[in-house]
Amino acid sequence: MCPLSSAREGEELSVMRVSLDQHVARRLGEMGLVKGASVRLVSRDESSVVVSVGGSRLALGGQMARCIWVSPCAHRRP
Repeated sequence: MCPLSSAREGEELSVMRVSLDQHVARRLGEMGLVKGASVRLVSRDESSVVVSVGGSRLALGGQMARCIWVSPCAHRRP
């Protein structure tokens, strides 16, 4: 398990934990970024990440991405 900000571009991930304040976590949940969701890391740099979730792309600040914990998806290809 690692923070979303440390994952590799193109990697398919499962959200394991969202350690953000309740209001922010709720808003992300409305956009599909919840515990158990499958996401793909589209791009990242020092200050932001872009993820694909539920057919949409979300841009998140680096500090927020460090509070979202992910693991590689079990169904990923070798």
